[in-house]
Formats: sequence, structure tokens, C-alpha cells
Amino acid sequence: MAVPKRKKTKSRRNMRRGSNGSYAMDIANVVTDKTTGEFKLPHHISLDGYYNGKLVIEKKKKKDTSAE
Repeated sequence: MAVPKRKKTKSRRNMRRGSNGSYAMDIANVVTDKTTGEFKLPHHISLDGYYNGKLVIEKKKKKDTSAE
């Protein structure tokens, strides 16, 4: 069985426990969109299709069914 040769100090023990990020994961990383001002996650496309201030995805046009 593996046994540590020296005792880990309280400082090193606490640094190891704090590195998993369990206390900081409760906060969501949210930014505001440049074009619309709405909240979104970073590196994601906004709801209207903009990414980094540029239109990436155009909205789909609905088919006109009244002409039939």
C-alpha cells in the first residue's frame, strides 16, 4: 500500500482541494451581445444569428401557402 513519506502541509492540502472549482462553478459566465444587448454565453451565436457583431445565420423565410 502506498504511504506518503512526508506529511502534506495544510496549505498544500487546501490548494489541492480548491483547484477542483466546486465553489466557483455556481456562477454562470454571461456576457452581453454587441448588436442586440441581450445576455448570451461567450463564443456562442445569439438568438438572431449574430456572432462577434456579424450576421452568421440568416433567418429562414416562411413558405407562402396562401397562393395555392
